[in-house]
Amino acid sequence: PIWWAVIDAALSVVIALMILWSSYGVIREAVMILLEAVPPGIDFDRVHAAILKCDKVTGVHDLHIWSLSSQETALSCHICVKDDDYRAGPEIIGVIDAMLDRDFGIDHSTIQIGTGDCPRPDLLCCNRAHEKE
Repeated sequence: PIWWAVIDAALSVVIALMILWSSYGVIREAVMILLEAVPPGIDFDRVHAAILKCDKVTGVHDLHIWSLSSQETALSCHICVKDDDYRAGPEIIGVIDAMLDRDFGIDHSTIQIGTGDCPRPDLLCCNRAHEKE
Protein backbone atom coordinates (compact mmCIF):
# COMPACT_ATOMS: atom_id res chain seq x y z
CA PRO A 1 0.00 0.00 0.00
CA ILE A 2 0.95 3.63 -0.53
CA TRP A 3 0.84 4.49 3.17
CA TRP A 4 3.98 2.36 3.75
CA ALA A 5 5.87 4.55 1.28
CA VAL A 6 4.66 7.70 3.07
CA ILE A 7 5.66 6.32 6.49
CA ASP A 8 9.05 5.22 5.12
CA ALA A 9 9.72 8.68 3.64
CA ALA A 10 8.63 10.45 6.83
CA LEU A 11 10.80 8.24 9.03
CA SER A 12 13.76 8.78 6.69
CA VAL A 13 13.36 12.56 7.01
CA VAL A 14 13.08 12.32 10.81
CA ILE A 15 16.22 10.15 11.04
CA ALA A 16 18.13 12.50 8.70
CA LEU A 17 17.15 15.51 10.86
CA MET A 18 18.23 13.68 14.02
CA ILE A 19 21.63 12.89 12.49
CA LEU A 20 22.05 16.49 11.33
CA TRP A 21 21.01 17.83 14.75
CA SER A 22 23.41 15.58 16.66
CA SER A 23 26.37 16.19 14.34
CA TYR A 24 26.04 19.98 14.05
CA GLY A 25 28.51 20.65 16.89
CA VAL A 26 31.14 18.32 15.47
CA ILE A 27 30.78 19.78 11.98
CA ARG A 28 30.97 23.34 13.33
CA GLU A 29 34.08 22.54 15.38
CA ALA A 30 35.77 20.89 12.39
CA VAL A 31 35.06 23.91 10.19
CA MET A 32 36.45 26.28 12.83
CA ILE A 33 39.62 24.18 13.09
CA LEU A 34 40.03 24.13 9.31
CA LEU A 35 39.54 27.91 9.18
CA GLU A 36 42.14 28.29 11.95
CA ALA A 37 39.77 30.51 13.93
CA VAL A 38 40.42 31.60 17.50
CA PRO A 39 38.94 28.80 19.62
CA PRO A 40 35.74 29.48 21.53
CA GLY A 41 36.43 30.47 25.11
CA ILE A 42 39.67 32.28 24.30
CA ASP A 43 39.57 36.07 24.13
CA PHE A 44 42.22 37.26 21.67
CA ASP A 45 42.45 40.73 23.26
CA ARG A 46 42.88 39.29 26.77
CA VAL A 47 45.70 37.02 25.56
CA HIS A 48 47.39 39.98 23.85
CA ALA A 49 47.08 42.12 26.99
CA ALA A 50 48.39 39.29 29.22
CA ILE A 51 51.50 38.82 27.08
CA LEU A 52 52.07 42.57 27.04
CA LYS A 53 51.88 42.67 30.86
CA CYS A 54 54.76 40.19 31.19
CA ASP A 55 57.96 41.65 32.60
CA LYS A 56 60.35 43.10 29.99
CA VAL A 57 57.87 42.76 27.09
CA THR A 58 57.40 46.10 25.32
CA GLY A 59 55.20 44.91 22.46
CA VAL A 60 53.43 42.00 20.84
CA HIS A 61 52.75 41.52 17.14
CA ASP A 62 51.86 38.85 14.59
CA LEU A 63 49.74 37.16 17.25
CA HIS A 64 47.85 34.11 15.99
CA ILE A 65 45.74 31.70 18.07
CA TRP A 66 44.13 28.61 16.58
CA SER A 67 43.00 25.06 17.36
CA LEU A 68 45.13 22.09 16.44
CA SER A 69 42.36 19.75 17.54
CA SER A 70 39.35 19.83 19.81
CA GLN A 71 41.68 19.53 22.83
CA GLU A 72 44.82 21.40 21.77
CA THR A 73 45.31 25.13 21.18
CA ALA A 74 48.32 26.76 19.53
CA LEU A 75 49.70 30.28 19.56
CA SER A 76 52.45 32.02 17.68
CA CYS A 77 53.63 35.59 18.10
CA HIS A 78 56.57 37.94 18.07
CA ILE A 79 57.40 39.87 21.22
CA CYS A 80 59.51 43.00 21.46
CA VAL A 81 61.98 43.67 24.25
CA LYS A 82 64.58 46.35 24.87
CA ASP A 83 68.09 45.67 23.57
CA ASP A 84 69.37 45.19 27.14
CA ASP A 85 66.76 42.46 27.80
CA TYR A 86 67.39 40.43 24.64
CA ARG A 87 69.77 38.01 26.38
CA ALA A 88 67.01 37.14 28.86
CA GLY A 89 64.88 35.92 25.92
CA PRO A 90 64.66 32.24 26.91
CA GLU A 91 63.52 33.14 30.43
CA ILE A 92 60.97 35.67 29.14
CA ILE A 93 59.58 33.10 26.69
CA GLY A 94 59.41 30.48 29.46
CA VAL A 95 57.39 32.81 31.68
CA ILE A 96 54.99 33.65 28.84
CA ASP A 97 54.61 30.00 27.86
CA ALA A 98 53.76 28.99 31.44
CA MET A 99 51.27 31.87 31.77
CA LEU A 100 49.54 30.94 28.50
CA ASP A 101 49.12 27.33 29.61
CA ARG A 102 48.00 28.23 33.13
CA ASP A 103 45.64 31.12 32.35
CA PHE A 104 44.29 30.29 28.89
CA GLY A 105 44.88 26.57 28.34
CA ILE A 106 47.15 27.31 25.39
CA ASP A 107 49.53 24.37 25.54
CA HIS A 108 51.51 24.83 22.34
CA SER A 109 53.19 28.17 21.76
CA THR A 110 55.88 29.45 19.44
CA ILE A 111 57.25 32.81 20.50
CA GLN A 112 59.86 34.76 18.59
CA ILE A 113 61.71 37.53 20.35
CA GLY A 114 63.05 40.70 18.79
CA THR A 115 64.09 44.25 19.56
CA GLY A 116 63.07 47.57 18.08
CA ASP A 117 59.91 48.61 16.30
CA CYS A 118 57.96 46.48 13.88
CA PRO A 119 57.62 47.88 10.36
CA ARG A 120 54.00 46.67 10.08
CA PRO A 121 51.80 48.49 12.63
CA ASP A 122 48.67 46.93 11.15
CA LEU A 123 49.54 43.60 12.79
CA LEU A 124 49.47 44.54 16.48
CA CYS A 125 53.07 45.67 16.22
CA CYS A 126 55.22 47.52 18.70
CA ASN A 127 53.80 50.97 18.18
CA ARG A 128 52.71 53.64 20.62
CA ALA A 129 49.16 52.24 20.86
CA HIS A 130 50.36 48.88 22.20
CA GLU A 131 53.46 49.76 24.21
CA LYS A 132 53.64 49.65 27.97
CA GLU A 133 53.82 52.97 29.68
